[in-house]
Amino acid sequence: MLRLRKQLGFTQHEVKARKAIFVKKQVTAELVKEDARYLQIQIFKCESDWAYAMMLKQRTTQKSAKFNPNRARVHSIKRFKRACQNVRQLAVDWLDNMSQLEIEAYQLQIEASYYIELQEYAKALDMLLKAKFIYEKVAATKDELDQAIYQERCSHIDTFIRLCSSQLSSGV
Repeated sequence: MLRLRKQLGFTQHEVKARKAIFVKKQVTAELVKEDARYLQIQIFKCESDWAYAMMLKQRTTQKSAKFNPNRARVHSIKRFKRACQNVRQLAVDWLDNMSQLEIEAYQLQIEASYYIELQEYAKALDMLLKAKFIYEKVAATKDELDQAIYQERCSHIDTFIRLCSSQLSSGV
C-alpha cells in the first residue's frame, strides 16, 4: 500500500524542519473520481483491517500465558467494525452498475462477518443472502472464468449461511 501511496503522491507524512510528521489523509470521492487507484487504497485498508481481525480471532482459540483471549476478542471486534466503516466509504456513484453491485455485495459480506462475530445471526444471515443473490446476478453477466470466481464466492458464503441458520435454529 505504501508503494501505491508513493506513486500517487499521497503519503501520510510531511517533512518539517528535517523531521517527518504524520498527517492523516482521507481518500475522498473527488480523489477516487480523479484516479481509480485511490479506490484501491480504500479496499486495501478494509482488507487489512478484516485480515487483522481474523488473525486476532484465530489467536483467541490458542492458549498462552502471555496472551489474554478476552482482550483479543474485544480488539478483533473493533477491527471488524473498522473494516465495516472503511467498506461503507467504498460507495462510488460514477462506477458502472456491475462494479457498484460488486462493491455492495462485498460490503454486505464484510458487515455479515462483523455481525457473526457479534453473534447477531439474523442480521448476518440477511446480509449474506443479499450478497449471494448479488454475486449470482453478477456472475450471470460474466464469462466462464469470472463465473467460476463468483461461484466460489457464493460457495464460501453458503458456509456462513449454514452457520447462521444452524445458530438461529438452535436458539442462540
